[in-house]
Amino acid sequence: MLDLSELRRLSLVDSDFFSHNVFWLLQSSSGAKLLSLRLEDVDEMNVNALAIIGRECKSLKELSLARCHFQVYNNYISTTYERADNKCS
Repeated sequence: MLDLSELRRLSLVDSDFFSHNVFWLLQSSSGAKLLSLRLEDVDEMNVNALAIIGRECKSLKELSLARCHFQVYNNYISTTYERADNKCS
């Protein structure tokens, strides 16, 4: 298994956040040390994905999201966005 514990910068293009286990990489020791995260054309992005990034990447100084595909669930929108707004303010 590859040791990514010293990873500081990560750029992913054309990936799936959950199916390709990006979330697992961020939840491992790698996420805590990341300074820069660039996600481009990443599918399966949602409020949970953003919450994982915020919770696990405490050292993050730069976050770039380009052409990512966000999933929004109508019955989940209002309370989730209210919680996200509260966390971001």
